[in-house]
Amino acid sequence: MNQMISTPALASVGAEMENWLGGWATKLSPADWAAALDPLASDLICEAVRDVGGSEGSLWIADASQSALVPVFNTGPRAAEFVLKFAQPLSRGIIAMVHANQMPVIEGDVAEASRQDPTLDQRLGVRTTSLLAVPFQFAGCPLGVLSAVMLETPGREKLGNFAPEAIVTFERMAETLRRILEWRFMRIGMGISE
Repeated sequence: MNQMISTPALASVGAEMENWLGGWATKLSPADWAAALDPLASDLICEAVRDVGGSEGSLWIADASQSALVPVFNTGPRAAEFVLKFAQPLSRGIIAMVHANQMPVIEGDVAEASRQDPTLDQRLGVRTTSLLAVPFQFAGCPLGVLSAVMLETPGREKLGNFAPEAIVTFERMAETLRRILEWRFMRIGMGISE
């Protein structure tokens, strides 16, 4: 299909555009990424979290120093308490492991997992019971992680764990989000209004 619609003049700048996007993306701050998420992108994340049965979900982006992941979007009611205000060190925690290994994970009994960093749960006064996390890439570069959590609610039955097929749902969402954002930034880079 690409051969049928490829235009030589545009194809010649394709690699250059991808290199530009990758370099540009790594220079953006987490706050820039938060601002770049339009309603379409935000709705996509919300729908995927709902589809997999999560309590809430987040998009984490690596900071400029590549030392921490910062949440730039969260679907939960307390997002304002930690979005762009918390930094998960890349040296610890399941989210950091997913970013480093570029491999998705479902972790049940998160509070008991030795690789889980409880800092954010303690700060928010919540207990994560299950975690789903997939890598998020942009223009071929590892950029961050998309996650969903199941939170324990006092007085309610435990939600359980994410189903294995939830990884597929979240990987598709990550790919769709990547395409939406790459298209948006290519248009910006070419001076085409939205």
